[in-house]
Formats: sequence, C-alpha cells, structure tokens
Amino acid sequence: MTTYLPAWSTPVYPQLPPFQWNAETVARVTADAGMNTRHDLARRLFEVGVTRNTVYRTFDPDWNGEVSPTVLRALAHLFNVSLDDLVQR
Repeated sequence: MTTYLPAWSTPVYPQLPPFQWNAETVARVTADAGMNTRHDLARRLFEVGVTRNTVYRTFDPDWNGEVSPTVLRALAHLFNVSLDDLVQR
C-alpha cells in the first residue's frame, strides 16, 4: 500500500539568488598569475578538467558573472585563495 503525503506537508524553500563573482578579486588573482583574459584562464583551468565553455559561461570579459561551483573550487585551489574572497556578498 502506498501512502501519499498531502501537498501542504512538503516544505517550500525560497529560491536564493545566484552568487556573483567578486570581479576585483578575480581580476587581481588572475593578473598576478599572468592571466589577463578568459582565454588565458580557460587554458590554465583546462589542465585541471574545467572546460573552456564553462569558463566563458561563468565570466564576462570584466570577470563578472554567476559563480560556477566547479570554477570556484578550481580557482580557490590553483591560486590558494579563499572561497569567500572570490564571491561577492
């Protein structure tokens, strides 16, 4: 026998807005590593399994955009930067 829960018993969680990059920090970190464009960053992140398409979807030319968990993890690891520094509050 199958028991169904009434719809009102299912919790509803608010949709949170996506995190945004801290463009100033991303620009500084990438420039310190000799990377001034998304192309430069995509070449470097490809070495750790992040596709070029992911980098271009994640960043606009000014390093703004929606945070991708994959790119966030890769940047924090490769450049020894805290996750908190890379993301805007």
